[in-house]
Parts: sequence; C-alpha cells; structure tokens
Amino acid sequence: MSKVDQALHRAAVETRQAAMRRRPVPLETQRRAHRQGWLTFAAAFALVVLAFGLVPWLAGIGEPAPPVGDTTPPPEPVVTSSIITETTIATAPASSCPSLDQAAPQPVEGLPEAVAETRDAIVAAARSCDFELLETLAGERFSSSFGGGGSENLSIWNDKGLEPTVTLLNLLDMGHATIPGPAGDIYVWPAAHSYETWEEVTEEEMNELARIHSEGEFDSFGAAGSYLGWRTGISENGEWMFFIAGD
Repeated sequence: MSKVDQALHRAAVETRQAAMRRRPVPLETQRRAHRQGWLTFAAAFALVVLAFGLVPWLAGIGEPAPPVGDTTPPPEPVVTSSIITETTIATAPASSCPSLDQAAPQPVEGLPEAVAETRDAIVAAARSCDFELLETLAGERFSSSFGGGGSENLSIWNDKGLEPTVTLLNLLDMGHATIPGPAGDIYVWPAAHSYETWEEVTEEEMNELARIHSEGEFDSFGAAGSYLGWRTGISENGEWMFFIAGD
C-alpha cells in the first residue's frame, strides 16, 4: 500500500470514529426549540400590533369626554377678520338702487303748480331708481351732457356707480332760484347756479353743496369764478330741462 493510500485509509477511519462519538439531538429537544422560536415570533408580532393599535387611543387621553346627555354642538371655529372682510367683500351684493334709503326732499312753497308736480315726480322716480320714468319725465330738450347726452345717461351713470339719483335728490332738497329760459323762467337747484360769481354763494348754500361736492371742487369753482357743479332745472310749464355739471 502506497503512502497516499495509507493516508486516505487513516482519514476514513478517523471520520467514522468521529461520527460514532457524535450524539444525535433528541427529538423532544428539537420540538422544544421549534416551539420556542414560534412563541418568540408571536410575542414580537403582538407587541407591534399593540404599539400601533394603542397610538390613536393614547393620543386621545387627556381630552375631556362629552357630558352624558349633552347634545350641544361644538362652537364654530373663529374666523379672522381679514377673511370675513374678504368674504364679505367677495360675496355681498351691491345695491341696485343707492337712493332707496335717501330722505325725500321736503315740499317747496311758492313753486308754480306745473313745476311742483314735475319736481315731485322726479323725486318719486329717483327714490326708487325708476330710470324709465325719469326718461319719460325728461323733455325733448333735456340735456345731461354738453356733448349732447340725454336722459339715457342717468341709467348709464348708475351702472357705473356714480349714483345720479342720490345727487338729484340732494339737489332738489337745496334752495332754488330762477334763471331766464327760452320760453319763460327756469327753476333751478341749487340757487348757486343762478349767481354770476362764486363769491355770491352763501355759507348756508356752501353747506348744502358740501353734500355732493368736495373742498377740492369748491376750489375749482373759485378758480373758475362761478359754480360749475351739478344742477337741475324745470321750466315754468313743468318741462324737465337739464341735469348736468360742467361749463
């Protein structure tokens, strides 16, 4: 037998002897270890479930429970004033007739009957923003603009937010005067329109004009030398002649 064969034979003998000395693991021990592994896994899984399941419950600890039988709804959340302002601003409807709450001018004594009737009709139509009636009351020679505009401008101005009916009511509540017209006198409001110079306007009339004109406009009238603001006129036979401003 060669030395190589002897070495292989010796290695084989030693391997068999080592296998004979190794004691096999009892079957019960293997089962016990298997059960312990599953128990460890089950315990870990239960801890995970409890941890995630208890988080929402733990988060609610400290919140007062509603009293038994109390059905009062919780208070509405407080909204900041800026949001309220913006909402109000974005959603509130604009008034289609700004003169609805305007006080009616008082009756004027000493007017010709035809003038008084036309004035009262203009007041009633202006208070309700009845522009169709206002156009009907306007005469054929009625003027609202030096460029040739007629009574149709009143509704156009109202759509633009200029509130012509409010101005009309304020004018007809001021003192009046007369100026010469093509077919007799024209009764005009305010009286300042009848003056040749701005200096003739009284302090009381200034206070009345302040309802529809600013201090800056007063300065422009002074620079021009006469009143160039809003005015309206009715002829002595009851024809509504103009509602106009400017020179």
